[in-house]
Amino acid sequence: MFLKKGNSLHKRLGLLFYWSLWGVVVSSTVISIWKKIPFLFFMGNFVLYQNYSGHRVLKNKLQIPN
Repeated sequence: MFLKKGNSLHKRLGLLFYWSLWGVVVSSTVISIWKKIPFLFFMGNFVLYQNYSGHRVLKNKLQIPN
């Protein structure tokens, strides 16, 4: 929020955020199976979808479609 967009520190912190959300996905999946909490499992899958979609958009941002 306080960094200029596209800054190298901004990109590194974004990557840290991306991998942190993967940790949330993995831990919520494990806990939901262990404690039998289906809502937590579905929320983990929702975070997974949002995280992956955002990463895919940024990865394909500079590619020009045919």
